[in-house]
Amino acid sequence: VNVRYMAEGHWRSAGKDEVVPAPVTPAPPKPEVKPKTPAPPKPQTEPQPDIQTSPQTEPQTKPQTDPEALTTEPPSDDPVTKITPRKTCDCWTAECGWCSDEKCRVSHDLTDTSSQGISVISPIKWVNLNTVFFFDSNGDMIGSFRFNRKGIFLTGCVKCRTPRPLPLGDQGLFDWSVAFEGSELVLYISGDEHWRHELVGECAERYSDIQEFAFGDIGCDGVWYEVEGQMESGSHFTDNDTCGSECAE
Repeated sequence: VNVRYMAEGHWRSAGKDEVVPAPVTPAPPKPEVKPKTPAPPKPQTEPQPDIQTSPQTEPQTKPQTDPEALTTEPPSDDPVTKITPRKTCDCWTAECGWCSDEKCRVSHDLTDTSSQGISVISPIKWVNLNTVFFFDSNGDMIGSFRFNRKGIFLTGCVKCRTPRPLPLGDQGLFDWSVAFEGSELVLYISGDEHWRHELVGECAERYSDIQEFAFGDIGCDGVWYEVEGQMESGSHFTDNDTCGSECAE
């Protein structure tokens, strides 16, 4: 008689000591995990210069924010012109569509002769960059003006990178502005000219059609000044002054 029976996970033949392994039920396949879609790469920045005389790390002491500096309007030649302080909302976020949403940009013809430039109060650090993105009349990004204490970088065109260390003190906040004067792009810090560069060829052609700008990397502690009649900021700057959810407490 060859009767088989199941006991303790083995098959045995009646009257024999032979042990046959029980059949193994295969495990169900693991569900497929789809990879997350990463954020688009940030506009390419030229590599920062290796300046041995400049510190390579951020200062350990955090700059103190002066409340008055965030509300005081910069001097204006026209006392009638209304100047409104607004936060430097970062456009390189998902909420702003990685700078593609108009609500996170400011309409302004920066190359117009009547332009007073873009005025900002913010920290200027060794590593982190202060960034201003530029857009043309079609809403396409032309390039960016980026700087920190180690250098200045103009992207979006050929041979416009001009690294240079900025001789600044230890002040926590600085008032700075970037403006066009003819064909030259100029950076002023605390009222002093720190950088001037003439745009020629491809650079001049690309940057001659700046109709909008936006900010990046500065953070919620920064403030810029909207000039009435010259600038029109998107709703991201004006709704509750919180840059959407970015600067909400």
